[in-house]
Amino acid sequence: MRYIVTGGAGFIGSHLATRLVNGGHDVVILDNFSTGRKENIASLCKGGRVQCVEGSVTDFQLLLNLFEGVDGVCPVVSGETCAQTHISSE
Repeated sequence: MRYIVTGGAGFIGSHLATRLVNGGHDVVILDNFSTGRKENIASLCKGGRVQCVEGSVTDFQLLLNLFEGVDGVCPVVSGETCAQTHISSE
């Protein structure tokens, strides 16, 4: 199966992504790195099962593109990011 983990470079998101990969799943990590760290996912992104995307959950077109062919979404964005999020399709 293929999953998206938003906020995947944070502490919880990176551990969730690791768990999914270890379970045999493909993972797309989406993070804007406002609180997440690239070093949390550096080793994951070198493997063939993980796609790392720097971007925001507020980018509607990016989400549409990433969601194609995905079986599940794991939203693990920080509270700070959630408070500032406004998704627009325009």
